[in-house]
Amino acid sequence: MNLLLDIGNHWLKWATVDASGLFPGGRLRHEETADELLAGIWPMSIPPQRIIVSNVAGNAMAEKLREQAGGRWGIDVEFVVAQTQAHGVRCAYDKPERLGPDRWAALVGARQRYPGRVCVVDLGTAITVDVMDEDGRHVGGLIAPGIGLMRRALLSETRDIAGHSENPMPLSAAGWLAQDTCAAVDQGAMECALGLCDRVMSQLHRLWPDGAFSMVLTGGDSANVVGHLTGNVIHDPDLVLHGLAFMGRE
Repeated sequence: MNLLLDIGNHWLKWATVDASGLFPGGRLRHEETADELLAGIWPMSIPPQRIIVSNVAGNAMAEKLREQAGGRWGIDVEFVVAQTQAHGVRCAYDKPERLGPDRWAALVGARQRYPGRVCVVDLGTAITVDVMDEDGRHVGGLIAPGIGLMRRALLSETRDIAGHSENPMPLSAAGWLAQDTCAAVDQGAMECALGLCDRVMSQLHRLWPDGAFSMVLTGGDSANVVGHLTGNVIHDPDLVLHGLAFMGRE
């Protein structure tokens, strides 16, 4: 059985996979438990066959995982790196290693799970958008601040807004206009994310006028966003893990 780790800027998600399929495990804030990550995730005495990782949390996290896997089980950690062409996907970057491993794994997962044209939107600390055509060619992507990051940036870089951003009140009868500062900040960040998704959808209709494409939402904020979008929108919160699982099978 393989252990799969999707390590974001603040959260870690994990799953196990064997011949019968993928079994999501859970998620945790890795800053709080970095020194004992593997002990908490894999308490069994039998080691995993492989540990396959998408890591965007930096070199220090990578070194901790190597030390823990080597010390506990004497095995190496396999860190995913985007390639020019592999797993049915061709990367748009001239230097593919500069594409985040989470974005690469999500594209691989989308290619296997949703054949055809697809737009992957990962709503985490950052919002990433990656577009792929029916032949698996990665057309390119976008990166923007995530919903929480927008909110934190606004509160940290202002005085009056930050001073009036406690005890949120309900939204107005209009359903999207706030009637106090805290709710205005929260809803404003959400509307920015929704506006980006709507704009991407509009641009894709220009690129592919027949409308034959899917938008796949993943990441921590995806569950809050998906219900507000129209069109062929799919919620797949474990897309990165599915991509890692496919890489482990090849």
